[in-house]
Amino acid sequence: MFHNLFDSHTHSENSPDGTHSVTMLADVAVQKGLQGLAITDHCDCDLYEEQHFEERVYQSYLDATIAREAFQHRLIITRGIELSQFFHDPAVVRRVLGMLEYDFVLGTIHRMMGWEDFYNIDFKDMSSARIADMFRLYFSETMRYIKRGGFDVLGHMTFPVRYLKLHGGVTVDVGDYREEIDAVLRLLVETGTGLELNTSGLRNGLEETLPPAWAITRFAELGGELVSVGSDAHVAGDLAGGLQEGMEMLLKAGLRYFAFYRRRKPVMLRII
Repeated sequence: MFHNLFDSHTHSENSPDGTHSVTMLADVAVQKGLQGLAITDHCDCDLYEEQHFEERVYQSYLDATIAREAFQHRLIITRGIELSQFFHDPAVVRRVLGMLEYDFVLGTIHRMMGWEDFYNIDFKDMSSARIADMFRLYFSETMRYIKRGGFDVLGHMTFPVRYLKLHGGVTVDVGDYREEIDAVLRLLVETGTGLELNTSGLRNGLEETLPPAWAITRFAELGGELVSVGSDAHVAGDLAGGLQEGMEMLLKAGLRYFAFYRRRKPVMLRII
């Protein structure tokens, strides 16, 4: 049983797909014995105006600030953001990164240029060749993402497998893309960018983390040390989901510390 648990990927009602208030998330986090919680509400650069993300980001930041004061002796709360689709509007990226003093910026890709959001794609009739093309483009864009910089940790790497299986019933072995994944991991190490161990797949039927355990081990072999762990909870009940298993994976990968970010800097915490 691990007790030093920090959930670095959570969503409140300030995300379009979130449900509960930051205060409720914090209260449940205390009940579940978490030491810390990062509020990382969505900000999708491609839908910035359409889904009113500027207002959402400000409200999330304010709510996290208020909760941090209210829970200061019981829970560490940091003000983060999940910033997605960097290349769709660079001006939005510059604006968002400059308007608030975040503790943590999680960089993710939910769709590539010229593609729909993975959530909306019907994968049932997609050919294996088309799926392979999609993955290669995804990893290529991920490399561009890392080189562009501006975020602290790469979130839910291997993300497309979630919707391939859950929405299309298609099982893909990302081990087929070890060369591409290896290149991404090497670049993360070279640039000092962290890697997220996203545990959402352990509770939603995917039956693996994003990325899978072997990629975390490979990251450590390449010299990577900055690994954050997040449940990707969109409801309070999912907070800390899979964190125990995630910490065990880190130990098996040869890591003894994990990262939790404050003021855009990693704080290295012992796993046990």
